[in-house]
Formats: sequence, structure tokens, C-alpha cells
Amino acid sequence: MKTAAKASDQFPWAWFPWAEERGVSVIYDFRGSTLPSGEISRVETRFDLERKAIVLASEYTSEYTAGHHFLRGVPNTPIVSFEVAKLLKSVLGVAEYQLFPVTVACLDGELTGRYFFVRPLVSVDCVDLDKSSVEWFAPLKTFFKWESLVSCPNCLMGMSLGRDKQSRIFVVSDTVRAKLLQFDLAREYFRRLEDCNY
Repeated sequence: MKTAAKASDQFPWAWFPWAEERGVSVIYDFRGSTLPSGEISRVETRFDLERKAIVLASEYTSEYTAGHHFLRGVPNTPIVSFEVAKLLKSVLGVAEYQLFPVTVACLDGELTGRYFFVRPLVSVDCVDLDKSSVEWFAPLKTFFKWESLVSCPNCLMGMSLGRDKQSRIFVVSDTVRAKLLQFDLAREYFRRLEDCNY
């Protein structure tokens, strides 16, 4: 049984699954899915695998889509290929995350068993609210827009990934990012919190 991996850096990387303009863009299928979209970014709860998540890649063939390791379009929750999921299993602690299967509906059919949501199961305080400039969505609970962010040192507390409590940003350690850079386009998805514009 794996234990939580140690983060090798003091400050985390933000993983933005919608940042890259190239590749495959998807839309969440609200009608066909039995997993409400509002629950996707929840933490500390494992989803029942009997539920179903579907994303629409209507502009792309299944062959073209299957050639990509990252699908973009669902805020704050990466969709990764089987190969990326396999790598994550080798470096993450079992208590840190859940891989949730995603069906991808393409122009010419469905891809099943190839893609997964990566869901952190731990909330962390990675944004220094006293030094950041943010616009609150719900007072002192969550914010959706910011002018500048300042990260807290060692906020992952030895873990490899988590979700920031206030911004809902997905954050990872330098170790995880370094492993993922072997995949095409991966570098485009990661940035320091201080470099995040939204």
C-alpha cells in the first residue's frame, strides 16, 4: 500500500486543465451524465464508480482524440489518458486522489476506459489571502477572480497534490509536474500561482 508521496519543492504548481489552446477541447454532458458537474471539484469524498461522467468531443474523431493524453475544458479538474493515470498511480499516495472514469463522446463513437478525471481528496491552504488580491464569490469561502495570487510556502505539507480551499485550484508538487512533462503538451498546463491570470 502506497503512502503519501513527499513534495520536493516549497511552492506548488497550479494545474490548469483549460490553459492549452491546442489539442482536444471537451464539454461536460449535463444530460447524459449521472454525476452532477457541481460535484466534480469536491474533495474529501470518493465518488461511487457506478455513477457516470460523459464529456463531448463532438468536433473530433475517436482516433484523433485517443492520441492526446490531456483533454481540456472542464475547469479545475484534469482529464487524463490511461497512460498518465498509470504514471500517477506510481507516484501518488492512495489517500491523496481518486481516478474517476470518463466516457468521451466523439464524432464517430465513444471512448470508454481510456480517460479519467484526476480528483484530489485533500484540501490545502495554498493562497496567502493577506498578500493576494481576490474577488470573493462567497464571502471568505471561495473566490472566482483575482488580480494577483501569492502562494504559501510548504502548503502541500508533504503531499503531492491537493485542491486549494478558497480558489479550488488544483495544485501539485514539483515531483508530480516533473513526471508529467514526459507527455506531449503537458508543460502548457502548469504554472506557479503567482503567474496565474484569471
